[in-house]
Amino acid sequence: GLLSNPVTYGGIAVKDINIPSLLIKVNETGINFSGHSMRLYADNVDLNNSDINLSAHSNFEFSPVLKLYRVDITSNDFNVDKVLKVADSANRVLPSAPKTSGSSVQNSAELPIEAIGRFNFKKIQTGNIILNNTMGRLRLAHNILDLHPLRTNVFKGHVDGHIGINILTNKINMDLTGANIDTEQALLDSANTKDAISGITSFRMKASLSGTNYEEQMKSLSGGINFSIKNGGYGPIGKLENLILAENIRNSQFFQTALGGIINNIATIDTAHFSELNGTIKFKDGKATLCPITSQGNVMCLHISGDYDLLKNEADMKVRGRLGSFISNMLGPISALNPINLVKATPGINVVMAKAFSLFTVSITPDEMNLIPDFAKGLDDFSATKFQIILRGDATKPLSMIKSFKWLALQSDIDKAQNFTDNLPEEYLLADPTTPEVQAKAKEDSKLFNKIKRKLSKS
Repeated sequence: GLLSNPVTYGGIAVKDINIPSLLIKVNETGINFSGHSMRLYADNVDLNNSDINLSAHSNFEFSPVLKLYRVDITSNDFNVDKVLKVADSANRVLPSAPKTSGSSVQNSAELPIEAIGRFNFKKIQTGNIILNNTMGRLRLAHNILDLHPLRTNVFKGHVDGHIGINILTNKINMDLTGANIDTEQALLDSANTKDAISGITSFRMKASLSGTNYEEQMKSLSGGINFSIKNGGYGPIGKLENLILAENIRNSQFFQTALGGIINNIATIDTAHFSELNGTIKFKDGKATLCPITSQGNVMCLHISGDYDLLKNEADMKVRGRLGSFISNMLGPISALNPINLVKATPGINVVMAKAFSLFTVSITPDEMNLIPDFAKGLDDFSATKFQIILRGDATKPLSMIKSFKWLALQSDIDKAQNFTDNLPEEYLLADPTTPEVQAKAKEDSKLFNKIKRKLSKS
C-alpha cells in the first residue's frame, strides 16, 4: 500500500525474556499486524513475583501522538511493594535522566501518547492492605491518567469513584465514596492501630496530593473527607474511666484516694459505645483539622474539634461531652465540683475542695452547649452533665495525651456556685480560732488550696 497508509500483516514475538537485574520476566511480548491496525501485547509479565498482562490496539497513522485503544490490563496478584523494588532496580541499573526543576517538568511538552481501555486486578496488596476485584475504565490524555469509574473491595466493604494521576508531576486527585467499611480492620491494616475505634464506615473523600514519599505527600495533601460510622465504639482513649485520669485529676490531692474506687464503679459500664459517629476532616499543610467529629451514645455523647499533625503524629484537640446523670453521680468528689452539684451540697461538704471548683470548670455559652450532641434517639436525660477534655501530645501514646478534665457550665451557673462558696464559712471559723489545732488546719487548708490553684491554672 501507500507509504502514508500501509497495509501490514504478520507479527513479531519475543519469548522467555528474563532480566534478573531488573527482577523482570516476560513469557511473551510482541506486535501482531492486521491490515491498517496492530495489536501490542505482553503476556504473563512477572514483576518481582507480581503478575500482569497488557494488550492494546493502534492504527498505522503518521502522527506525533501514539493513540492506543482497547487497552486491557489484568492481574491476578499485584503486590505494590514488590513492584516498587522493580522500579528501584531500574533506577540503579539504567542511566539517570537529566535533572529538571519542578516548574520545567510542569511546563514541558505533553507525553506523546493517548490511551483508552479498561483494567481488572483480582488482588492488589500494599503493606497489610488488600484490595480485591479492582476494576474500571482508564483514559490517558494530556499527561493525565484517569481511572473512572473505579471500584474495589477493601476492609469488608467497597470503594467507588474517580482517581486522576498526572504522569509528569505525580499529582493525584481523588473523588471516592466508600460503604460498609470495617473501621477496626481498616485502622489495623493501614495504620497498625489496634483498639482505636470500631464500627461500619461510609465516607466521601475529595482530595489531592503529590510527591514521591510519605512526607511530601502529607505536606501536599489537601481537600477533605466526610464520614459516618454506625454502631461502633471508641478504644481506651474514649472510655470515661480513662478520661478522668487526666493530668489535672490524677495529680490533685483532692482525688488521689478516691480515684481507684471511682474507676472500679464505672469500668463495668460501656461508656465508649456510640450508635452513630459523624464528622468532617480537612487536610492542609500536613495537618488534619476536625471540623468537628460528633458521636451519640446511650450514656455519653462527644463533640471533638482540633488538629492532628500527620507528620509528627501529634494531636491538639478539645473534646466536649454530655454525660448521663447516673454516670456522673458515680464520680464521687469529681462530680461534687460540678457547679450544678455544688449548690446542692450537704453539710458534710469539703470547704477547701468547694472553693477550688473554678479550677475544674470552664465557662461555655448556650450556643456552644447546643453543639454537644444529644443522646441516641429516644433517650432523654435533662440532668445530664457536660464536660471538657483537652488532648495534646503524641498520638502513639493516647492515654498520655489526656491533659485535663473539667466540667462545662453556663456563666450564670458558675456565678451561682461562686456566690455559694464565697459565703461558706471556713471550717476553722466554726471552732475556737485560738487553739493550735484550728490554726494549723487553717494554714494547711490555705497551702493546699494555693498549691492546687497554681498547678491546675496551667491545665
